[in-house]
Amino acid sequence: MSIVLNILHKSFPRPIQTRNNSCIIAKIRVTILYESLCSDSEEFIDKQLVQCYDSIKDNVDIEFVPYGKASHKKTSTGWTFECQNGRRECELNIQHACGIKYASSQSQQVKFVNCMMKEATETNGNTAIKTCTSKNSISFDDVSRCYGGAEGQNLHAEHGDRTNKFTPSFIPTIIFNNTFDQHYQDRALKNLYSVINELCVREKIRVTILYESLCPDSEDFINKQLVQCYDSIKDKINIEFVPYGKATHKRTTTSWIFQCQHGRRECELNIQHACGIKYASSQSQQIEFVNCMMREATYNNGNIPIKTCTNKTGISFDEVSRCYSGAEGQNLHAGHGDRTKTFSTYFIPTIIFNDIFGQRSQDRALNNFYSVINELL
Repeated sequence: MSIVLNILHKSFPRPIQTRNNSCIIAKIRVTILYESLCSDSEEFIDKQLVQCYDSIKDNVDIEFVPYGKASHKKTSTGWTFECQNGRRECELNIQHACGIKYASSQSQQVKFVNCMMKEATETNGNTAIKTCTSKNSISFDDVSRCYGGAEGQNLHAEHGDRTNKFTPSFIPTIIFNNTFDQHYQDRALKNLYSVINELCVREKIRVTILYESLCPDSEDFINKQLVQCYDSIKDKINIEFVPYGKATHKRTTTSWIFQCQHGRRECELNIQHACGIKYASSQSQQIEFVNCMMREATYNNGNIPIKTCTNKTGISFDEVSRCYSGAEGQNLHAGHGDRTKTFSTYFIPTIIFNDIFGQRSQDRALNNFYSVINELL
């Protein structure tokens, strides 16, 4: 092996503070392109990855790639390698690769790599690999056979091919979900936990909004709280609109009788809301429709708002019209009444998070809805 030397120097942040916060839907794949004698790699693994690992271990699949700014070439008998920090780094990269392969878990890999980064030097031979396999209950015999033969060289070459897919300009390079992003790279070197926390795909928050179509407080909440922050939270919430409020309903032999807090007109509009919500094709379309209806509808302007708002939001007026003119709309309104009565509401709008009413969350949501969503994530 020939030698290429070019050691990078860089100051590194202090260890980060951590807290528990689990990804529920999908783990994040974290690929770490590093070198075994690179001081920046050591700093990242020890001060970032290890410091927050207990908090993120259930949220990440880590892929260690010990190669960095090396090169490799196939020969008739095997491989030749050139490593940024010299021949010894190539040897250690291969030892890392073998230890990673024969570790039985991700946690064992992390501990092994961290040990090797701290213990190995340019001159201490096999002392580090013996220490770190023993300390982490990895078979030294398996690892020794690996790094002493073709298996280790093949692993190093494979890590080279993997690294070259990303053409890293700096080592370590941190890849999230197989896509390099300079913004996340820069942040990960200073606060890995914050990047994992941001990328974590969690269970969405269910937000149930109990409201009335002619209620000024409902209009105020929808327009000044929900709509104002929706673009920032739309991927984090599932919204359930329930246009009913302090109404009542009673079944007759042929249909339903409704009484609404703001009169007959509100019952008509509640039903129009229900039908528009049903025939909207997305949550964003529902929000645009409801907000439009809250702003446009009055006690005496008939069907002008429903025509305006279905047209404006791309919802089929014909489908909505058939719905609110017949039994379908009445049944939706009655269903919303049943849903509303599962909660003991004394104020409209009432905002329910994950099907549990909390007075503190309700009070805060009316004044700063975004802060409640942010807190619940």
